[in-house]
Amino acid sequence: MNQRRLWCISPQLRRCLLSMLRLILLWALVDRALAGNKVRGIDPQDLSYFQEYDIWCKDGSKSFPRERLNDNFCDCPDGTDEPGTSACPNSKFYCRNVGSAPKLVFASRVNDGICDCCDGSDEYEKRVNCANACGGGIIELSGNLEVGSVQSTTLDSYDDFQVIPYRPRKEFEESFASKLKDMKVAMLMTQWLPLSFLLFLLLWMWARGPLRLQLRRKKVSRAPLVCNML
Repeated sequence: MNQRRLWCISPQLRRCLLSMLRLILLWALVDRALAGNKVRGIDPQDLSYFQEYDIWCKDGSKSFPRERLNDNFCDCPDGTDEPGTSACPNSKFYCRNVGSAPKLVFASRVNDGICDCCDGSDEYEKRVNCANACGGGIIELSGNLEVGSVQSTTLDSYDDFQVIPYRPRKEFEESFASKLKDMKVAMLMTQWLPLSFLLFLLLWMWARGPLRLQLRRKKVSRAPLVCNML
């Protein structure tokens, strides 16, 4: 009976715990969405550069916290902090273009209503419906290049983008997935550890409440017995 009373949860405490669980689930959904936004427009080769909490602008002018990455406000003069938005005119958006050659697009073309990436990833706000037109690009390109070779494609100067040097598709996908996973794990660790500690602390404090009450009741029940013996 004592153990049952000790771990008994009052209706108020139960409602409080349920509210906390809802908040944690909501935070998880928001955090998942934000994690996707943070890596948008970043070249897979640069993912490790953005894993630190304090990130330096590539021109060395200043640093910014990771929370400001892709927040639609330009902090770095060279646009390091905004690879996935149009906030910085000097930044470049990475088009993954699965099934074709990846390329970089100037940030001014992100969400401008024109499909510059063949996979439509530069128009993620869906103001225009971009059909995926990336099919067959790798096959055509690999016909002109030896497997594993590196070569860049030059385009006219008025085209505000550059083609990324060709890499084998399988190697590119594995590298991208590995670096993306490492970055997401690092971000989740830094954001969820304080929350987990706070939740543990609150549960520990609530568990001690019934225990203290039980000890007080035992002391009160023993007091008359001591008086009678005297």
